[in-house]
Amino acid sequence: MVKVQFYSLGKDFKIVKTEDFDNVTEAKDNVYHYGISNGYTNIKFVDDEDYQLRVTATTPNGRAGRNIASIELGW
Repeated sequence: MVKVQFYSLGKDFKIVKTEDFDNVTEAKDNVYHYGISNGYTNIKFVDDEDYQLRVTATTPNGRAGRNIASIELGW
């Protein structure tokens, strides 16, 4: 199981939903779709070396490095 926390994409930073996926590929695909469907680009999966991937992207207005989700591995 892989746990994903999806973050708000508006002004206020908060967790908007948490979902479980069967594997990392499925989790990454869902996070990628979440970002793309909200106008985000340049989606990157950053290994924080603590059993977690931080997901960043460029906002529709051009701000790079916005955290959009985290993927917890091996929980």
